[in-house]
Amino acid sequence: MKHYILALVLAVAGISAVYAVNPIKEGNMISGHVIEKGTEENIPYATILIVT
Repeated sequence: MKHYILALVLAVAGISAVYAVNPIKEGNMISGHVIEKGTEENIPYATILIVT
């Protein structure tokens, strides 16, 4: 019985670790404004790529 409980705890901990490594899932969105240095004018339609 103790082996089953230990296996269950380890499985839950392993699944939690997988979600902690990659918290940003497909479909989530980060939004903001991209501005030009110096003039501080908005750059319309700018796209930012975040590589993890």
